Amino acid sequence: MILFWKREKPLAKALEFLERALAKVKISKNIVESSRGKVDKTLILSAFSGFPVSSRAMASVYFSSALGDIKKAIKILNKTSKSMYDSGISEIISSLKSLEKEENAEVFERKLEAIIDKLRFFVRV
Repeated sequence: MILFWKREKPLAKALEFLERALAKVKISKNIVESSRGKVDKTLILSAFSGFPVSSRAMASVYFSSALGDIKKAIKILNKTSKSMYDSGISEIISSLKSLEKEENAEVFERKLEAIIDKLRFFVRV
């Protein structure tokens, strides 16, 4: 019973990081899509406050933060997979590492959602 609990907690933490990363990717994508072809309202509003930031720069901040969360999840999953010897976790880790090279936001989001679904299976089992 204790062994199961020790496994459950790190996987839940990794899942939390990945869900947070997915939310940040969606925010980033939404920022870019909302400013496409229009006047950059984020830039204008931030310029009035004295610190001009474009919406593309804000989206970049969210996206890089999402990549940081993914790296944290990989680190947790690496530690967990060493103690569990589970090939499913290793597959998730390799999928996450290949995800970092993805450039298309739509594909990135879809793949991340699929990885999260796989990890949810391990958290529930």
